[in-house]
Amino acid sequence: MSELSVAKGSCLCGAVSLSTTSMNPHVAACHCNMCQKWGGGALMAVECSSDVSFSGEENIGVYQSSCGGGTWIL
Repeated sequence: MSELSVAKGSCLCGAVSLSTTSMNPHVAACHCNMCQKWGGGALMAVECSSDVSFSGEENIGVYQSSCGGGTWIL
């Protein structure tokens, strides 16, 4: 019998956390100047299916800059 692996993460302050059992093991990273300016470092991304659970959803919002440059999901 195999044990189900759960991946967990959260924002720095802990207001929002997430967990999934269907994370792709490959991680994508972007080190371009724009990603470094937006996030203070490299942008890290993983692919998950629809099996993602969030807590602290009231602290998640959507922001789009007035120049139309990027959409953030915070």
